[in-house]
Amino acid sequence: MVFLRKLIVIVTVGILWTSAVQAANEKPAKALPAKLTPSEAATVVKVEKYLNSLTTIRSRFIQASSNGAISEGWAYVQRPGRFRFEYDPPVPVVIIADGWWIGYYDLELEQKSHTLVSSTPASLLVGEKISFKKDIIVTAYHQEKDFISLSITSSDEDQEGVLTLTFSKEPFRLRQWSIIDAQGIHTDVTLMKPEFGITLKKELFYQENEVKLIRKFGQKKPS
Repeated sequence: MVFLRKLIVIVTVGILWTSAVQAANEKPAKALPAKLTPSEAATVVKVEKYLNSLTTIRSRFIQASSNGAISEGWAYVQRPGRFRFEYDPPVPVVIIADGWWIGYYDLELEQKSHTLVSSTPASLLVGEKISFKKDIIVTAYHQEKDFISLSITSSDEDQEGVLTLTFSKEPFRLRQWSIIDAQGIHTDVTLMKPEFGITLKKELFYQENEVKLIRKFGQKKPS
């Protein structure tokens, strides 16, 4: 159960931790920008404007991995830099970014760990200013009848991870993100009936409040 819990959360919501573990002496391959048509380039500009206009998101999510693992929970996002992911039982995990640090809390084992938001692919989505010309490289573009997908990575070679964002066309909304980890496991996180631009309680993003959550594991989540 402990191993399964760790596996679910490490591939988590895709954006939380780096997507690959490189050997100490191995440099990741440099990302190359996708060749876009004028129409596709215009859509990329639209995506950039949309992401920078996002303030908050509250949504149920379903996380499905190619290894068969499926989990659900609640997602809260407040740009810039803040998010919270709560997994439904039997996964007793909460992940919080407070604008600077990402905290991973295992409520059952009473353990926690931290990493910088800026060192993970999370910054591609919740950064203060998202720029596809300066900080982010679009590595792939895909379009279907009702959806558009962009694969993006940081222009900083020290930050690993490729994140694929999927948007519905009508209305134009973020619907899913995906990632492939070092073991080749593909993980999709789909937002279910997301709410955008709503007011979220600031306490949702306080790291210190998770001490109380650990002590009161099993009680109703904050809203």
